[in-house]
Amino acid sequence: RKLAGFQSSIGKRLHQGKGKGASDGLFTNSEARKSVLSHGLKNCSTGGANVIKGSSPSPSKSTEEVDSYMDDLDVNIHNLRKIKSMLIHGLECYIEVDESSHIYVQKAVDANVFAAMLSQMASQVFDLMPSVCHIYWDSKGRTAAFNRGGALYFNFSVFVAQKYAYEQVLKTVPVKTGPSGTLNFEQPLLVAPQKAYIFWFGVFCHELSHQFVSAHNASFANYQMFFMTDYFPRLSKMIAKETGKSISH
Repeated sequence: RKLAGFQSSIGKRLHQGKGKGASDGLFTNSEARKSVLSHGLKNCSTGGANVIKGSSPSPSKSTEEVDSYMDDLDVNIHNLRKIKSMLIHGLECYIEVDESSHIYVQKAVDANVFAAMLSQMASQVFDLMPSVCHIYWDSKGRTAAFNRGGALYFNFSVFVAQKYAYEQVLKTVPVKTGPSGTLNFEQPLLVAPQKAYIFWFGVFCHELSHQFVSAHNASFANYQMFFMTDYFPRLSKMIAKETGKSISH
């Protein structure tokens, strides 16, 4: 039902949401749309500043489900510091300055699942380097994500607050047995459920749309729908690969 509602909302907004702007012609020209979206993806950045301060013009507000975490009066005044020498699945980690970085130790399982999901989404769905994504902990803020200069930042505390029930899957892991030999072992891993992938895909598409438009206007809504509709098949394929289950309707 969640997937059906997601697809229904996309179709409805595609039908109704054609705002006036440069994005309008992309509704009927799929090749041009593909080229434009690809250009936006290529302009993503790894970011990586040690300190991120100031307001973010693009707090993610991608679905009604997370309105409790964000609004236009949100504390999108960030004061984040990078946690040195901490990478989770290739993603840099940040913490709000008045909070403890120990949260990443306390929530190590959650952090691993969240970072893995974002890393997979970046590389398998959007052909991006995982390093474009960063995670941060800000339990007092209601912003789920933001785009800063083409680098994407996702609020780990929002993911934890959603209280997903993780699923266990067996993954084949190559292990070196010598200078030139490897053996494949099956290892149980925890993964996010399908609804988490779908939700954060929506957030991801929202932030990518800010590669073209900073304001939340009709043209922005067009780009968000373009990303969602054009890349949803790749998301479905990735979910089947990572969870071992075809996406449910």
